[in-house]
Amino acid sequence: QVEADVKKAELQTTPIGDETPSNECIIELGKMIATLQNTLQEVVKVVEAAQPTAQGSLKARMVTLLERAKTSQEKVSEIKETTREQREQVECQAIVDEARAKVSKVEESFQKCEEAEAPYLKGMEIIPVAEATKAVADSIAAAAIMQKLITETRTFMMGKQVELKKLMEAVSKPGIQEMQDLMKKMEASIEKLSDFKKDTESRQKVALHQEAMTKVATAEEAVKKASESVEGLSADTDKSQEEAEALMGKLAAVMKEAEQKLNEARQFLEERKRDRKVPLDTKEMSETAAKLAATQVDLSKSKSKVEAYEQTIVASILTKEIAQMLCDLEKETEQVIEEAAPLVEEGGKKFVVASMVRMITEALVEYCGREGIPRQNIFRQMSPDTPEGGKVLEAEFVAYLETVPEKCGRPDLAFSAEQRAA
Repeated sequence: QVEADVKKAELQTTPIGDETPSNECIIELGKMIATLQNTLQEVVKVVEAAQPTAQGSLKARMVTLLERAKTSQEKVSEIKETTREQREQVECQAIVDEARAKVSKVEESFQKCEEAEAPYLKGMEIIPVAEATKAVADSIAAAAIMQKLITETRTFMMGKQVELKKLMEAVSKPGIQEMQDLMKKMEASIEKLSDFKKDTESRQKVALHQEAMTKVATAEEAVKKASESVEGLSADTDKSQEEAEALMGKLAAVMKEAEQKLNEARQFLEERKRDRKVPLDTKEMSETAAKLAATQVDLSKSKSKVEAYEQTIVASILTKEIAQMLCDLEKETEQVIEEAAPLVEEGGKKFVVASMVRMITEALVEYCGREGIPRQNIFRQMSPDTPEGGKVLEAEFVAYLETVPEKCGRPDLAFSAEQRAA
């Protein structure tokens, strides 16, 4: 099988007429030569190891096999030497083509950098903060991508130049020259990237300063709105609880927003102070911090006014509620006095009399039921001479009351003469 493969390799090195083998065929041939050399080397190694112990006809076969293997090795070596220039030209061209493609990618990546900085190329010295922030972020990202491609390409080219120097001079010389030309393009791209990074860093400082000023201005505006919202509060205390709660809710929201904007601005400045990569001007940072401190004082004053107003409102609402409670209490007191009048007027005489009447009535009803006497007979007992439908005399009624305790078996009904007369 190895000899057949060697024959196939020999045929590939013998072109028909003026036919020139393609790069693909040459690459395939190179792979075939490497495989054949490895296989033959292994065969020779195995045969040489087995030869000393071989006897008789086996030994003769071993000798023949070894000769055939070495003959094939010589042919493969000859094929390899014959095709060396072709193979190395293809290898060199492949290296140069890959390097050229990588350099092109580096150059294309710079177009992304140019696109990112486009907002700065409109002729305006200062662009809106939102646009500037985005342009700087895009520029940093584009520069990072280009830097990565440059690093990868330089590493690749330096490694491949070492490989090219191992090729025969006729092949390697033009290849190395082209790699050097490509390296010059790389150096030009590196210089462009360096300038771009410097511009981006300068623009980033400006953009960060703009952002800081914008955040401070936003905080000042929010605090100003808070200050305006508390103007005239002290004079406007006549509100219902619902109205007061709604107003305090609005004021709390305004104060919260102002505090939030202040915190955002303060945090941004703190981050800039800690940022060593893109340091801002120390004097400007100090002035900005001072403005924030003054704004914080204004907000604190507004909060104090809101707290004082809230206390006033609460006091006003409580006063109204207490006044209403007192009014209701007075009405309830009058009603109690009116209802308790029978108890307190004339020593509670009417109440006592009513209670005595109830007790006597209940006792007589119980007596009639126990004795089986009709209730109207009670009036007969009080005044036997009074005709039906007539009126019992007071003296008769009082005298009858004196008999009730014994009649009903109720000693508790033994009232005094004065009580019976009442």
